[in-house]
Formats: sequence, structure tokens, C-alpha cells
Amino acid sequence: LMRLDAPADPALPNHVAMLAALLFSRLPASVLNLGFGTGAFERFFADRLPDTQMVSIDTSPVLVDISRQFFAIGTDQSVITQSAERFLEENSQAFDLILCDIFNGDRHPDCLGDDAFYRNAARSLGEGGVMAINLSPATEKALINILITMRRSFSHVVLVNLVDYGNIVVYAMQHRPADDTEIRHHAVRLSTQLQLQLEHIPDHLTVLPDTPGIQDGRTP
Repeated sequence: LMRLDAPADPALPNHVAMLAALLFSRLPASVLNLGFGTGAFERFFADRLPDTQMVSIDTSPVLVDISRQFFAIGTDQSVITQSAERFLEENSQAFDLILCDIFNGDRHPDCLGDDAFYRNAARSLGEGGVMAINLSPATEKALINILITMRRSFSHVVLVNLVDYGNIVVYAMQHRPADDTEIRHHAVRLSTQLQLQLEHIPDHLTVLPDTPGIQDGRTP
């Protein structure tokens, strides 16, 4: 989905929620986008933060061609045709922000339940970096299994539940998030600076406990 009158504005609530990862970090100099789709994040960063280095990954060259024809993606935006898990496995670059929105049809790919995927993602984040993952779990058990796996590689995990859309966006990082007050102030500042409506996000955040209890299978 893209607004024809404002192609750079994220049109989907889950995309806005994924960009709320910026509440937990500095503005990124480098972004890895796992799941290019039709280039919503690429349009956003090219317009709002044009100096940001963007590396885009997708498994579908057909989708990339469609994005160039109909979704305002120029030929100067390169997209690596590769699976997300393979790219992370081979990657040696550190990114400030990793965005992950990957599905096989309406299902999560198997890699989202794989320890190696999150180990490689954590290794691919620079100091102070954040990973944002868009999930649409079929059951609570499926979500908990993903979170348990993720916590084995990331020290801190925060999520926001987009109840009306069936999506849960998860933010994973090694550093401790700021307190509620600072996050709310940051949301107001970023909303103005990036023309992005983030003010409501802090009201819906759930911070998983810092204790290792989730790693032995207990519900957060």
C-alpha cells in the first residue's frame, strides 16, 4: 500500500510501528531491511534521512520489478535477491537498525524460530542498535516460542500489539531501553522531526522482564 500523493509516508500501521524502533536508538546511519516488499522503508528513509545507507534484501525479483514500475522505487535503489537468513549468516557489516518483515504467504518462515537467525542478527547490529520484527503469530504459543528463541540472543525485548491488525511488532536490543518518560519525550521529538506519528506508541509498549526466566519457557 502506498499513498500516491505522499509516497514516502508509511501507509500501514505495522510499518509505522516498526519505525518506532527509533525510539530506542539514535537516528541510524545504516539500515538493513529484511523483506524489501515494495520499498516502503526505502522511500521513507530516502525522503526523511537521505544520508542513511540502506541495504535491502528480498527473495522475489518479480516483486522488486513491480516496485520499480508502480511503487516509486528507482533503479538507483539496489536490492539483493537472497533469503534473510542467508544474508545474516554471511554478513560482516554492523547496522544501526535492522527491519525484518518476512512471510511465506501468510505464514512466518521457519527462520523466525531458529536460534542461528537471531544470533546472526544480534551479531549484525552495531553498538546501540535495534532490530524490529513484524510478527503475525497464529497462536499465543507460537509467539512465546519466538520470543523465547529471540531472548537467547538479545538482552532486552519490547513489543507493541497492534490489536486491530493482528500484528505484533517486537524490538530487540542489547542495551537497556530508556525509561517511560524519556521514550514519550523522544516519541514527540521524532514525530515532528520525521513527520511520523509515533506519539501513541509508548502507550502500547510491553517490556519483557530482564530476568532470564523467559529462557526456561515461562510466559513473560
